[in-house]
Amino acid sequence: MNGAPVSWRLAGWLPVGWRTRRLLAVLTAGVLLAGCARADKNQPAAGQSASSSSSSGMSGMNMGSKAATHVPEVNGIKPVPTQTLATSYWQGMEIQEQTRTPVRFILFNGDKEQMVDPPKHASFHLMVMLSDERTGEPMPYSSSVWATITNSKGKVVYDSQQWPMISAYMGPHYGDNVPQLASGRYKLTVLIGPPNSARASEYKNVWLRPHDVTMYFRWNAKTGSATVIGGSRSRTTSASGSMSNMSGMSGRSGMSGRSVHTHVSVNGVRTTASRLIATAYWQGMRIQTRTAAPTPFYIPDGNVIKRVGPTAGSSFYMMVMLKDRDTSEAVTYAPVYARIKSAVGKVVYHGRMEPTISAFEGPYYGNNIKLPAAGHYTLMLRLDPPHQARHLEYQHVWLRPHTVVEHFAWGGKQ
Repeated sequence: MNGAPVSWRLAGWLPVGWRTRRLLAVLTAGVLLAGCARADKNQPAAGQSASSSSSSGMSGMNMGSKAATHVPEVNGIKPVPTQTLATSYWQGMEIQEQTRTPVRFILFNGDKEQMVDPPKHASFHLMVMLSDERTGEPMPYSSSVWATITNSKGKVVYDSQQWPMISAYMGPHYGDNVPQLASGRYKLTVLIGPPNSARASEYKNVWLRPHDVTMYFRWNAKTGSATVIGGSRSRTTSASGSMSNMSGMSGRSGMSGRSVHTHVSVNGVRTTASRLIATAYWQGMRIQTRTAAPTPFYIPDGNVIKRVGPTAGSSFYMMVMLKDRDTSEAVTYAPVYARIKSAVGKVVYHGRMEPTISAFEGPYYGNNIKLPAAGHYTLMLRLDPPHQARHLEYQHVWLRPHTVVEHFAWGGKQ
């Protein structure tokens, strides 16, 4: 099954006047980092093992989540406080701009790591947090997140795509280090592209066009702190390239953290029951496999959202959840493949698990599965290393493909 196009054909979505080089950067970064947002012909190979983990000595990040506050460190990295600049909302998505001290991070493209040091005299590390405002689940797989900072004279002093990142303390987010800023008043504009991953049914009719948020802050270079000026303005780009005003939201203090959500319905879609099949661990990652009733999901295809499955006779919908064992933050951009064998060793399913966003389950990898009959089966999952930027607590883990083997019995009904 083909995955979503990496670029989501953004040329047809960007408002008139946006620079061509932004589109080229989106395409380049998408090919490098969004490995699970496009089809991969490779199938799982059994018997692959992962390298042993080790620890690093640099400081990490902390967004104040309840899970992270009870974890003093992960792989030798301790959480560091952050400052929330502003919070706004877009069709049920919460958008937060946060800052913290400049930080080193790692780019990993599946083959090698590249350490990225902050520029000399960098002012802060900018982070854009996207989550469901009702359930608190993170929203990775945006086709692009672009930040532009303009000074009081209208000069652009920072203009760059933000790296999709994973962190044990902050979970999936988008970030980069901002070079040195002089003291003064600034405007920050964040352009958010629509998610280019598969979507659960509750998200099929939202986030279909790029959206931007604008806020103002005053930077004190001497103290290294920012003060928000007024609130934030939120607007969505129409198909013609013109702007329509959306309701804004003034900045608020830092997030109180994700808690167990109680919502049973989002956008008219109710939560459904799932069954835990198995739990495994890999270098601090918790790997859970669950099944639910066969269900459709939706994938961007050009300028439309297409329904995928389930095909007639599908047995169940399989979900693979990857999370940090200690903080329960989601691990994203890790291509996942599944192969299922019958009791006599016949391969009855092999394919890619689609990276998916859901209001109830959060980010996971899933697909509808069709088995020939009731019986005993062997499931082999191949996890490729996460193809995105990482904070230093993840520097020495998940560097090679890893295979999980589980056995389960299928009774013929979910």
